[in-house]
Amino acid sequence: MATIKSPTKRNVQTPSGRISYTEQGSGPVALFVHGVLLNDQLWRHQQAGLSGVRRTIAVDLLAHGDTEIAADQDVSVTANAKMLNEFLDALNIDKVDVVGNDSGGGIVQIFSALYPERIRTPAIRMITGRPRHLCPLLRW
Repeated sequence: MATIKSPTKRNVQTPSGRISYTEQGSGPVALFVHGVLLNDQLWRHQQAGLSGVRRTIAVDLLAHGDTEIAADQDVSVTANAKMLNEFLDALNIDKVDVVGNDSGGGIVQIFSALYPERIRTPAIRMITGRPRHLCPLLRW
């Protein structure tokens, strides 16, 4: 049975704090954004599966995982979207494919609206657990 390689844990200093993330693979960058109360480990299987064709990066949001911030810092969804821009600047990355899960999908939408020049392909928002009557266009 083949062993799945784990992503490498890293961190980078930004104006928003010391941002923790995992990274694996090479190629065009796919940026993964988790939701509230989760961390970058949510994406470990996707990172392993895509590492042959993408440089995958899963970021820890402000006040999540191993990301270090100031005690009185704004951790709103807009602050997290701005942090993503600073994060990409710190890593010298111009454009990304972005994937968000749950509230991370909302952060991805705000990021895409504020910084459309950074989006290589349209943002994807993973929607789960929504009752049909709330999302009539989604039929599953």
